[in-house]
Amino acid sequence: MKLILIILFLIPLMADAQIDFPPASPDASWVHQLGFTQVTLSYSRPQMRGRKIFGSLAPYNELWRTGAGESTRITFSEDIIFGDKIVKKGKYGVYSIPSQNEWTIILNEDASLHGDFGYEEKKDVLRIKVKPSTFKDVQESFTMDLVDFKADYSASLELRWENTSVKIPLKSKADGKVMAQIEEVLMVNQSTNPGLLNKGAQYYVNQNKDLNQAAIWSQQSEKFAPDNFNYALLTSKIFSTLKHYPEAIAAAERALELADDDKVAEIKAQIEDWKKYLTPQGMKIGQPLPNVTVQGINKDVVNLQDLKGKALLIDFWASWCAPCRKANKKLVKLYKEYGGDAFEIVGISVDTEMKKWKSAILKDKLEHSQYIDPKGFDAKSAEAFEVDALPASYLFDKEGKLVLINPTESEITNYLNQNKKN
Repeated sequence: MKLILIILFLIPLMADAQIDFPPASPDASWVHQLGFTQVTLSYSRPQMRGRKIFGSLAPYNELWRTGAGESTRITFSEDIIFGDKIVKKGKYGVYSIPSQNEWTIILNEDASLHGDFGYEEKKDVLRIKVKPSTFKDVQESFTMDLVDFKADYSASLELRWENTSVKIPLKSKADGKVMAQIEEVLMVNQSTNPGLLNKGAQYYVNQNKDLNQAAIWSQQSEKFAPDNFNYALLTSKIFSTLKHYPEAIAAAERALELADDDKVAEIKAQIEDWKKYLTPQGMKIGQPLPNVTVQGINKDVVNLQDLKGKALLIDFWASWCAPCRKANKKLVKLYKEYGGDAFEIVGISVDTEMKKWKSAILKDKLEHSQYIDPKGFDAKSAEAFEVDALPASYLFDKEGKLVLINPTESEITNYLNQNKKN
């Protein structure tokens, strides 16, 4: 009787005994910031455990829960570009249909399911196609992460398992927000705050946007904060990228005057390197006026050779070129004093944007003839004169022969005074 009681006492203890193991598919989660958007992912990480995965455990051409256990869930704090489609902010279930050559990635509005049990295709928010790739090393645990971050606020959502990788492009809509701010502050309100001008220029550089506009803002930031080393350095970087080496060198020399001792050698070396790209003016004294055609402000077309018959100053410039805009003030004065039957100034812009060119003409109050060859330094007129730096000017006599290259104001007036009609 005593033995029976002991056995009956031990049975409940034996029934409660257990051995715990870690989960076969541990939970994982992360939060990444992409632009202004928070991307949150929660999923389970099943292991290979010697099994064949794709085409077996996860059959080809069949819906897969994209993980294990609960459905994989992704949350976007703002609207985002997923693949090539815009997805509204919110939480979604992530599913996929693997195949050897192409995967279908699915976002479904129901993120509450256990795996794909109860999945309904009609609740899909989107489906996109992506190409898988393979790698040599074996990935034991299924892994999802945000990778390949780029300066344009894009990245890739990568799925890795076995020896297969699938990447889904993601892109934040931050650029649109930043550009709206830049347009309002710098273009509409035309802020003179040097810090904001520098930020606008930096953003355009980093995002591979209009570098001519970046150059304008960077030069303006220098104008309003002439003692700032970084502003001058950015200007030199922009012009070197544009391959406008004279302007890059000039900006670097301004930066050199402001540089700390540990920066001097590097900047000097950069200046010497850029000097290698400088070439002498292609036009030579005595050469005839090139046979090239340019477009006027009203889309009228003129051949430069048709302008012979008076002394002619051909002036190459651009709206984004600060030295050009400064020189324009002298040209306005020169034209008022000498322009007429015996002398004409012809401005040829290498701007690539007509709107900015026209705006600069109005702002600088240019009354002399203005033409444009809107292909930048690759324009036929610039190539004919072999222009590689701005401003560049050429004085021709009334017969169309070149007499002065990049003349000073006094050189022009001396020539005109000496050649006045008696």
